[in-house]
Amino acid sequence: MRVRPERKKITRSSDGGKSIPAKNFHRNTAGKFREIEFHRLHEREYGSAYGDPIEVVNARVTAIGRRPALADLPVTGGTLEEALVGESESHFRVDGELRALPTRFYDRHKLPLDVTIAGPAVIFHLDTTTVVPPSWSARADGSGNLILTKEGAR
Repeated sequence: MRVRPERKKITRSSDGGKSIPAKNFHRNTAGKFREIEFHRLHEREYGSAYGDPIEVVNARVTAIGRRPALADLPVTGGTLEEALVGESESHFRVDGELRALPTRFYDRHKLPLDVTIAGPAVIFHLDTTTVVPPSWSARADGSGNLILTKEGAR
């Protein structure tokens, strides 16, 4: 997607040898800095110019393109019953010791939106698996995020 010219801002800067900011130099059509201008600026700034070759030490270009705001994602949800794919015991460390706890397994695409799912739970997604430990909860939001919260956290 191209950014229209009126929505672009491009800033160019560079640093030359002898600590003179090269952004103060004029460039010729080949894009090279004119040494005469460099030496003139150096003499004005420091009181002397030696005619030595100059070197561009750093060259930077910053481009900023303003894009329109993103539209909301078409996120749909189902019900907890539709999302539930199974239940089994899983082992978690609780109060310093391992315990076998009943754990529900859910399909991420079918989770209802803005419904809290208490841990322990495991949520399967095409590219990841999320474990919700005991004392944590998960909630799918309308932007496609899965938000985990620890009990008592603000």
